[in-house]
Amino acid sequence: MSFRQYTGVKKAFKHYWYVYGGTCAIVASPYFGAALLLTLITFYCSEYSPSPSYEMALAILPNLLGFTLGGYIVMFSFGDSNFLSVIAGEVESEKARSSPLIGYAARYMHFLVVQTVALILAVLMNAAYKEIEISNLSDGFHNLYNMLSFLEYFLLFYALFLALATTVGIYKTALRFDKFITIRKKKLLEQSQRPPE
Repeated sequence: MSFRQYTGVKKAFKHYWYVYGGTCAIVASPYFGAALLLTLITFYCSEYSPSPSYEMALAILPNLLGFTLGGYIVMFSFGDSNFLSVIAGEVESEKARSSPLIGYAARYMHFLVVQTVALILAVLMNAAYKEIEISNLSDGFHNLYNMLSFLEYFLLFYALFLALATTVGIYKTALRFDKFITIRKKKLLEQSQRPPE
């Protein structure tokens, strides 16, 4: 059995994590903070008996996944090959971890990873909830269920805020494309106004 596929997946995730900025970038994100705040409000205002979080996740996340994939396609269809060649390729800046193109791809991948983890957790919680009566659980299992519910709420809110972040990413791509076209038009205008040699 070959483990090359596992190595390839591990490398891809390691590179995505590096480009995205790792744990520091996630924790410093206003979207992360907003999701955490809403989770605390939602979870603790309901006196430890919130409605099952997995039901909302199962209703919302599949549609959100479709939105994300659509946004991913839109991002890569912006402009033409000249524009993509401008935002792709190695960047010599010490601040930049990657080209803008790979940076956008890492943000989309993060959005998809969060949604996928939230959806998997929702499916598992749904299966467990159907098999056991939550009120009959021992304190230890009840606490575990509450922690998983908290995590599910957080991932759901975080995924929703990442939808906003993705929209901002698409807008930034549109701004870059607009700037690219403006520069190209100026060059064409300058060339057309030059006297023939």
